[in-house]
Amino acid sequence: MPAEDAYIAATAIVHELDLVTRNTRDFARSVPHLLDPRSPSA
Repeated sequence: MPAEDAYIAATAIVHELDLVTRNTRDFARSVPHLLDPRSPSA
């Protein structure tokens, strides 16, 4: 995971935020609340 993505993931985790991104591949293993806006269930 690139450093920039790690900062975003850490912020989402610490503040218990939902992370909305099209880049789910990089965040899937680290962020518990991950949403893909392109997903039909989003």
